[in-house]
Amino acid sequence: MSAETLDRSQPAGRRAGAVRLVIGGVQGLALWFLFAKGEAIWGVAPHRTVMAYALPLLLIAPMILIFGVGRLRAGTLLAWLGVACTLLVLLVAYDRWRAGPSPGAGSDGALGPLLIPTAFAIAYILHHLIEPADVARRWRPPYAAYVGGSWRHAFQIGLGLAFAAAIGGVLFLSAALFAALRLDAIALALKAPAIVMPALGLAFAGAVHAMDARFGALAGRFPVANVLVTALAVLATGLLTAFLCALPFTGLDPLWATRRAAALLLASTALLIVIVNAAYGDGLTPEALSPLLRRTVRLAGLLLAPLIGLALMALVLRVEQHGLTPVRVWGLAACAVGAVYALGYGWGALRARPWMAALGTTNLIGAVATVLVLLLLLSPVADPARLSTADQMARLESGRVRPESIDFTAFRFRFARYGREALDRLAASTDPVVADLAREARSKGMLRGNEGPPRGPAFAGATIAPPGASLPAGFREQDWPRDTPRWRPSACLSSARPCLLLVIDLDGDGTPEVLVFADPSSATSGSISLPEADVFQRRDDGVWHQVGTLSLPFDRAESERARAAIRAGEAAPIKPVLPDLAVDGRRLLFRPSDLGTGPRP
Repeated sequence: MSAETLDRSQPAGRRAGAVRLVIGGVQGLALWFLFAKGEAIWGVAPHRTVMAYALPLLLIAPMILIFGVGRLRAGTLLAWLGVACTLLVLLVAYDRWRAGPSPGAGSDGALGPLLIPTAFAIAYILHHLIEPADVARRWRPPYAAYVGGSWRHAFQIGLGLAFAAAIGGVLFLSAALFAALRLDAIALALKAPAIVMPALGLAFAGAVHAMDARFGALAGRFPVANVLVTALAVLATGLLTAFLCALPFTGLDPLWATRRAAALLLASTALLIVIVNAAYGDGLTPEALSPLLRRTVRLAGLLLAPLIGLALMALVLRVEQHGLTPVRVWGLAACAVGAVYALGYGWGALRARPWMAALGTTNLIGAVATVLVLLLLLSPVADPARLSTADQMARLESGRVRPESIDFTAFRFRFARYGREALDRLAASTDPVVADLAREARSKGMLRGNEGPPRGPAFAGATIAPPGASLPAGFREQDWPRDTPRWRPSACLSSARPCLLLVIDLDGDGTPEVLVFADPSSATSGSISLPEADVFQRRDDGVWHQVGTLSLPFDRAESERARAAIRAGEAAPIKPVLPDLAVDGRRLLFRPSDLGTGPRP
């Protein structure tokens, strides 16, 4: 049986289209009932439990049915659907158990943010391993059959989501038009979730059925796709080759200094894998591809190994410095899967003939490896939270790091049940420093901002401006709160976080105010550095209070130039152009249209 026949052996007919529309409509109605009526029927707590289990099932199970109808045999489809639903229930059950009682307010019963996307990826890969085998009636069908289904369904999902979004836009636009005519009943009906959600389900299913085209590789079917793939492959491969060639001259330090080297390298690896597969297609007619594209794909296959090697090196360095975190565990897992592709693609690129023949086998092995790795990460075996907790505890108990270097807040908010149980043990430690830090982290009711409170001696990272100035009396000695979020500029008043303190008399009363600017160079990857300063003023009782904030330019370069000028002593207060206005007990702020400091006409 040829690959063409395999891809077309189950044509989409009217019956399959009708079944898909029914599935899409039922999915929309079920989602509407779950969101709109479930809480009133079951109550708040039971509804959260039902929602946790039902939402992944209602998002993923109908997708399996829509893609499987008309292509999979009924027995195979029902068996695969049963396995998928059982797997989803088990994954949700473990995710809820690992989360335990939530430390955040109002989020009990919420699923982890990666569960549904990861479960969808697992189901998508498994479906495209099952469908070709069932159509071909054998365990190992030709590679072209895998390619046809995976590309087809990827484009169907994209078109289905776009068409559903368009239908939703038409409904809401029509509702607005009818509302303008004061036909409120029609407008409300068009916006009612009971109408909108089934309509979106029908739109998605209808678009999938309409695009149930019978093709294998896009590049082999459409000449324009071949041209676009060639251009993209040459551009990406050329730039990544230039990047790797530049490393001997620049060294690795600039790359490590970005603090996101592993993410950049893994993203580049994923891009090359997608490009190579788009160019390779089903692999049946490599002679139809241009010589430039064939050579580019060979080079791209060879680039995967150094990219994965550098990503692994970056992650290992970070783990040695700061230990495991859930993000680093996911990164190491991505390196493991990427190594499978790097080995297979590299071997295929080095073989003269046939062209990239190892790519098909590598993709199948890589798909199975991806599913296994994702299942392990979502299970107790390789749960990132469990591994991170064990590693951080081992670093602390072995004495390799000081207690102050451990992020105890992460135990409470980022390491799930495992971290909180470890925090309870640390709170009973005989080491007073460890016990105090653990109790402090455990007592927090909710993580504010995107980081925990900073640590270290107060004012240790502060720089005072202008040159030669000193802090006013009582400012340094005041007992500043130690739970100020790290992203606030004033966090340096109770920690070693770097900042810039400007001592200046803003109101001309002879007593200086203190402006606290955050140092953006101290922000870690993914953290916040606000483009503003906290302004402090001493009251009559001698206590310093924050009276407001002062905005910096939002552009990072402009903000850096402003800080440099402040350090050089070039800051001076200016009188307002016009005063504010008091109206009915409210203060209306005046904002001048010309923010310059030059003379006014």
